[in-house]
Amino acid sequence: MAASVHFQAESAALSKAKAIPIASLDPSAQESFKGISINAVVTLIWPYSSSTQCAAFLVAEPDFRLRRRKGQIRIQLKGPVARAVGKSGIGIGDAIHLGLEGAQWVTGAVTVETPGRSVDGELLFETKITLQVGHGSMFLSHNGLYAEPKCKD
Repeated sequence: MAASVHFQAESAALSKAKAIPIASLDPSAQESFKGISINAVVTLIWPYSSSTQCAAFLVAEPDFRLRRRKGQIRIQLKGPVARAVGKSGIGIGDAIHLGLEGAQWVTGAVTVETPGRSVDGELLFETKITLQVGHGSMFLSHNGLYAEPKCKD
C-alpha cells in the first residue's frame, strides 16, 4: 500500500515537472534539477552489468532536427538505480519522460564516445530516478525504498 502511494506522488510530481530541451542542459550552470525533466527517445543502451552494477543509455530529442546541436545526452546509472532500470525492460526507440531530480553532472572523465553531438557532460543517477516510459504505460521510480516498475492498468 505504501508503495502505491509513493508511486502516485512521484508520478504526479513528474507530470508537473517543467520539460526543457536537452540542448539547454549545461554542466557549468550548476542549477538545481528539482522540478525539471526532459522528454527524449532512447537511442543506445549499455545494459546492466551485475559485476559493475552499472548501466547507461543515450537519449536524444524526439524531434530529430533538434539532435544536431547538442540534442542528446548519455545517462549513467549506478547501483540500485541501474538494477531497477535494467529490470524495467526499457529499449531502444522508447519515448521517456525523465525527471532530473537526483541527477549529478559527470564531466571531464567521460571516456565513452557516442555518435553525434552531445551535451558537454553526462548525467549520473545513483540514488534516485523517476521516469515514465511511453505514454504513461510504465512508470518507474526509485529513491532507495521502492524500485519496482508500476504499469498502469
